[in-house]
Amino acid sequence: MAIHRKRVAGIGLAIVAAITVYGALQYSDLRARYTEHRLSGATTHEERLVAATQLFTSGNVGRNRLFSSLNTGDEAICTAIGEAIQTSFATLPAIDPLRAECANSILATYENDSEPGQVAVLNLAPEFLKCTDPAIVEKVRGVVKSGLGSTNTVRVAAAKIAARPGMKLHAELQPLLHDAESSVRASALLGVGTANDTTLPDEELFRWLNDPASEVRTVCEAVLQTRGRSATDISMGRRLTHPSATERLSLLLDLAEEPGRDVGPWLECLSRDPEPAVRAAAARVAIETKVLFANWIDLLAKNDPDATVRQVATYHRCRANGTLTPTSYAP
Repeated sequence: MAIHRKRVAGIGLAIVAAITVYGALQYSDLRARYTEHRLSGATTHEERLVAATQLFTSGNVGRNRLFSSLNTGDEAICTAIGEAIQTSFATLPAIDPLRAECANSILATYENDSEPGQVAVLNLAPEFLKCTDPAIVEKVRGVVKSGLGSTNTVRVAAAKIAARPGMKLHAELQPLLHDAESSVRASALLGVGTANDTTLPDEELFRWLNDPASEVRTVCEAVLQTRGRSATDISMGRRLTHPSATERLSLLLDLAEEPGRDVGPWLECLSRDPEPAVRAAAARVAIETKVLFANWIDLLAKNDPDATVRQVATYHRCRANGTLTPTSYAP
């Protein structure tokens, strides 16, 4: 009889515990729903930020609702969610399991998020990259690569992350240098231009010094400065790639009057100019300034598609009298 009573008591306690747990879950869900409602109805950034932070700190139920809210097309809500998550992440060590758990949950639904939601996720990418799990880094790479082919706003956010160490997306960034949207070009230029490799040499970068958008020109100047280029170099690079052939010819005249400056690299670039008159003038200036340069003048004399350029180059090559040196360099 005593054993029976104990068994009944045990069952009763289990039922009470189950009811308690169920009640707690119901309460957590109810509280999360209420906080989510406050988030969607908030009228200020501060109110949205408070509600989003409460959802993040209220456990899995609240976090799941918070992450799902990235599906909304409301930019203000998505911005607040991203800021709340970033602030909460700041208190978590890189090895904290919660960081990885959140990263996996957020990245898993990226493709279903709205445009503002995807921007918020991409802005959180630096926090996700602090995780020690290589699989998360690969997932971040996947969403960034996807973002590079998305809308203008998403492409801008993705381009800022694509050049970070470990992303290996420099090749995917380069087509965006010619994007119709200036903000996309600026972000891509910053990413590619500051990469620790030679994917885009200075000679190629110079062309964006003449971009129609001032923000792109400013970024290009800044990138060249980080590469050690002087104000004079940048000015010459702008003229070297100027869309007007007259301006490029003017640069040649100035190079002819640059005593003590190594003008050979600039002349070699101008020998590849699309304008025949510029190529011919480059050969003439090279001889008149008595520079030791690569054998590009021989290539002009033999292979240039313009007959006049070949003739001029041949004439000046004869004047060089064997002083051509087969070396190469870049401006």
